[in-house]
Parts: sequence; C-alpha cells; structure tokens
Amino acid sequence: MSNGAPVPFELRRDTSALIVVDMQNDFVRVGAPLEVPDARETIEVNQELLAWFRERKRPVVFTRFVAGPEPTLMWKWSEVIAPPTCCCWPGFMRSYADVEGERECIAVTLRTRWRRWRSRWHRPRRRSRSTSTAPWTR
Repeated sequence: MSNGAPVPFELRRDTSALIVVDMQNDFVRVGAPLEVPDARETIEVNQELLAWFRERKRPVVFTRFVAGPEPTLMWKWSEVIAPPTCCCWPGFMRSYADVEGERECIAVTLRTRWRRWRSRWHRPRRRSRSTSTAPWTR
C-alpha cells in the first residue's frame, strides 16, 4: 500500500479463516464510549467477507474486548470502562444515537445470528482445521 491503494490478495478457499476484531457496539456505534468512527466504514466490507466465508463453510472468529466490575489496570487506561459508564461489560445495556432501543454493549455489530453462532462456538470440536490465510478486518 505505498500509495494508499488497496493491494489485492487471493483467499485460499480451502484453508482461509476470517478474524473480525472488536466490531462491537461500544466501539462501532455513534456516540459509544470508546467510539472508533472509522470502524463503521468497514461494516460493508466485513459483511461481504462474512458472506464469502459462510458460503464456503470456512471458520469465522469474532473477538471482543470485555471488561467487568473488578478494578484492573484497564480502568486507569480508560475511565469509561469503570462505573458509572461500565463500557464493554457483559450484560450491560446502553442506548446509541444510530439505533433505536438499548443494545448489549459488548454485542458484535455485524452478527445477526448470535444464538446460532454461540451454540456452535460452545460445542466441543472434534478436529481442528488447518488455516494458512487470515484476513484481519477492523
């Protein structure tokens, strides 16, 4: 990316995995405590990648930053993680300017089938898959 233009790369359809990093409400939504406005610009590309990987039944991994009620060094790094804001706490609900109603602050913004994904995630795996390519998106 010497001139800022995207560099094409080939996805190996039999050995690729997708890792989606921190595309959760408390980072992506308008007015979120740890808002990263540029993250919203990647949503469409993320959705296209998700469709590509799901059509081919390839692994998709979502990472989430999760905080909680126990004081940690992270509370000093970012005051919004601590009460009363409680940023990125599991089960903590918050309203955001760009959507109606309250949302769980750690829920992944791109995922629409959370329960199905969660049940698959918690099932023990019998065999591991070899992975040689992992495009990162944020």
